[in-house]
Parts: sequence; structure tokens; C-alpha cells
Amino acid sequence: MKETTKQRYLSLSLSLSHLSYSTNQTSLKNAFSYFGKIAEVKIARDEDTKKPKGYAFVQYSSQDEAVLALEHMDGKIIDGRAIFVEIAKPSCKRISCYPITSGPPQPTPKKPSK
Repeated sequence: MKETTKQRYLSLSLSLSHLSYSTNQTSLKNAFSYFGKIAEVKIARDEDTKKPKGYAFVQYSSQDEAVLALEHMDGKIIDGRAIFVEIAKPSCKRISCYPITSGPPQPTPKKPSK
């Protein structure tokens, strides 16, 4: 079965959580570049304050590199905190998560009473 571009991207991306608010892109690149070529590091920030939210994403150029980093970095200490590392899950925009319908729910036919 052929992978879609989105599936391939997700298998290359790691989700990092429980990060220190002082963790920056440089410290993440330094810690994770040992396992392979990093395509991108994104630190989640609050839209209003621009302060880090304590989680980030690291994308590798190959799935093997991402898996290697996952196996070695989950639970490691970065900037004084033990981090959690997992394969990034697909993001779901709120509107697109709802099922597509063609109108309001149809009434269920009632069973005849005996």
C-alpha cells in the first residue's frame, strides 16, 4: 500500500511534551540532531503572549531517524525536565472533524406496538 504524503510526514514527525518554558529551537536541535537530519523544529507558542506552551514538534528527513530518536529521547532530561516523546498524531481542524451530513438527523421509525 502506498503512503500518502500526510502519512509520510506524520511518520517523520515527533511530538515532544513536558518541555521547560526556557527550551528553545537551538537546544532541541542540539539534542535531537544526533539521530539524523532534522528538517524542522516547531515550538508551540501562545498566540497572544508568544510564550512557549511546553510542547514542540521535530520533523526528521527519514522515518528510521525519527524512530531512533523516539527510542533514545523519551524520558531524557532537557533543560532540567524529563520530556515525553511520541510519534506526532494528525492534527484535526475542528470543522473538518465533524461528519459530513446532508441535513438534520432523520427520525427513527417507531416499531408498531402490540
